[in-house]
Amino acid sequence: DNHYYAIASKATLAKPIELNPPKGKLAEFTAKFGTTWSQVLADGSVYNAQDACDVLGCNADALDTLWAAAKAEDNLFKFGGGFYCAKLASAASPDVYGAVVPSAGDILSELPKSIYGGFDSLTMSNGVDDSEKMLLFPESTIKAAVDTLKEVAIDDFKNEQYERAVKHLTVALSLDEKSHVLFSNRCTAYIALEQYDKAMEDADECIRLQPNWAKGYLRRGSVFFRMGKLEMAEHVLKEGIELDPTNDALKKELEAVMNAIAEKMARQRESLECKERAIEYFNEQNYKASVDLLRKAIKLDPENHIFYSNRAAAYMALEQYDKALADAEDCIRLQPTWAKGYSRKGAALFRMDKLAGARDAFEKGLELDRDNPTYVRCTKQELQLVMDAIAQRKEESLEFKERAIEAFNVQNFKRAEQHLTSAIELDPENHVFYSNRAAAYMAMEKFDRALKDANECVRLQPTWAKGYSRQAAAYLSMGDLPAAREACMRGLDLEPDNTQVKEELRRVEIAESLALKDAATEAFKAQDYEKAVEDLTAAISLDSSNQVFFSNRSVAYTAMQQYEKALEDADECVRLQPTWAKGYSRRAAAKFHLGDLQAAKLAYSKAWDLEPTNLKTKADLEHVLSEIAGMRVVLPDRSA
Repeated sequence: DNHYYAIASKATLAKPIELNPPKGKLAEFTAKFGTTWSQVLADGSVYNAQDACDVLGCNADALDTLWAAAKAEDNLFKFGGGFYCAKLASAASPDVYGAVVPSAGDILSELPKSIYGGFDSLTMSNGVDDSEKMLLFPESTIKAAVDTLKEVAIDDFKNEQYERAVKHLTVALSLDEKSHVLFSNRCTAYIALEQYDKAMEDADECIRLQPNWAKGYLRRGSVFFRMGKLEMAEHVLKEGIELDPTNDALKKELEAVMNAIAEKMARQRESLECKERAIEYFNEQNYKASVDLLRKAIKLDPENHIFYSNRAAAYMALEQYDKALADAEDCIRLQPTWAKGYSRKGAALFRMDKLAGARDAFEKGLELDRDNPTYVRCTKQELQLVMDAIAQRKEESLEFKERAIEAFNVQNFKRAEQHLTSAIELDPENHVFYSNRAAAYMAMEKFDRALKDANECVRLQPTWAKGYSRQAAAYLSMGDLPAAREACMRGLDLEPDNTQVKEELRRVEIAESLALKDAATEAFKAQDYEKAVEDLTAAISLDSSNQVFFSNRSVAYTAMQQYEKALEDADECVRLQPTWAKGYSRRAAAKFHLGDLQAAKLAYSKAWDLEPTNLKTKADLEHVLSEIAGMRVVLPDRSA
C-alpha cells in the first residue's frame, strides 16, 4: 500500500543499522536489557520484522504472539513514537532471545496520525513533533513517502478532488517543508478551491524557497489574476518570463492577463463616456437620464467610487434619499478616505431627517479633507444647517419633556409617554428622554418597553448611574433578579452614594429574600429542614426586618429539635412585630419543647388574645393547660 509505505518500510525493510535511536534513550536501553545498542548491532541479535521471522522460524502471526508476550513480560522498550524494540523468546526454544525493531502494528498505532494515518478519511490533526517524526525513518524512506504523497495528490487533482489534494500535500510538507514544488502544487489546489489567500501564501513561500524557479511566478501571477489584480499579475508573470523566456505556460497566462487588462480598459473607457454624458444630463436637470447612464457606468466598472457619488447626487435631485444614501455608503466602502463620499452621506441623511448621522458624516468629511478650501467652505455651510436644525429640535424636545413631567405627576402616564416619544423624535441622542419614558412604561406595567428604553439610555450615556436603576427596575418587574442585581451593582460602581440606585437594590434584595422564603417553604414540605434553614438564613441576610423569616426558621429549627435556636428566632419575630400572634405561637412551641410549660401557657395566651378566633392557637393552649393540670382542659369559644 503506497499510502503506508513509510510505515511498512520501517517495520519490515529497514535494517536496524539504518535506524537512529535518540541518544538520550541509549542509556535507558542498556539499563533495560543489560547490553548496549551498539553491542546488539555488532552481535547481529537485533532484526527487523521480516528478518526476525526467518531467524525465529515463525510466520507473522506467530511473531505477533511473541511480541505480545514480550510486552506482557515488560520486555518492550520505546525509543520514541512508533519506535519499539522487544526482547523475544525463540518460538522453538524459549531460552533463545533476539530483538525485533519494531512491529508494523505498533508503528501504525503509535505514529502521529496527522502525518501517516487516515489518508482516506482525511482526518488531519495538529501538533506534529518534527524532531520525533524525523527519528522514525531514514531519509530515503521519508523521500519515498513524500514522492508517493505528491503522486497521490496529482491523481486527486486530476479527479477534481482538490481538498484531498491539499490534505495529501500538507502531509507531504510536514515531512519536507523546504520543497518548493510541494508548495507550488498545493497553491494550484488552493486556486482550484478559490482559496486565494492561502494560494498566495504558498506561492510566496515557493518563490522564497526557490527564487529562480519560473513556475513559482506563474503560481503567484495566477493568484493575482484570479483575485482581479491584473496589473500585479502582469508584473509577476513578466518576472517569470525573464527567468524562463521559453516557458509556454507563463506566456499563455500573461496573454490571458493582457487580454483581461485590455477588456478592463475598454470597459473603463466606455464607463467614463457614460459618466461624462451623465454629467451633461445632470446639468440639464435631466436627472433620470443621468441615473440611467451612471447605472450603466457602474455595471461596466463597479469599483469606481465616483460613479456612486455622482449617482447619489442625481438621486438627491430626484428626492430619492434612501437610494442616494445607499450609493453614498457604497462610495465610502470603495474609497473610505475620500471626503466627498461623506458629504453625499450627510446630505442624504439630512434630507431623511437623521440629523445626528448627518452631523457625523459631515464632520468626518471635514476631518479627511481639511486642506481643500472650497470643500471645507461648502461642507461647513451644510454642517451649520444641520447644527441649526439640531439646536432647534433640542429646544422643542425640552418643551415636550416638561409637558411629560407634568403629565407623569398627575399620573397620566399615557400622555407622558406620548410627549417623551415626540421629544425623542426631535432629539434621539438625549439619554434623559429614554430614562423618563422608561419610568412612564414602568407605571403602565409595560416592562419590556421600559427595559428597551433603559438599555438605550445606558447605551447613550454608560456613565450615568440612573440609567442602570431604570434597567434594574425593569428586570425586577420581569422577574430577572440576577440581571436586576447586576444593573444595580454597575450603577453603584459609578456612583456609590446614588440614592435611587440604592433604593432599587433594596427592592431587589427584598425580592431575592422572598424568593428564598418560597424555596424554604418547598424544602420544608419535602422535610429537608436543613435546606429550609439555609434558605431562610440567606433571606434574613438580605432582609432582617421581615418577622416572617424568623417565624418560619423557628418552625424549621423546631422540626430539627433545635429548640433553643427556635426560641431565639421566635423572640426576634416578637421583637420585630409585637402585635403578630404567630410570633407568640412560635415562642410557645419552643418553650413547650424545652419543658417550660408555664412560659408556653403565657405565650399561647398572648397569641389567643391577639387572634381570638384562631382555633389552632386555642387547641394548642388547651393542650398545654391539660399538661399542666394533668387532666383535659377545654376553653370557652371566643368566636362570638
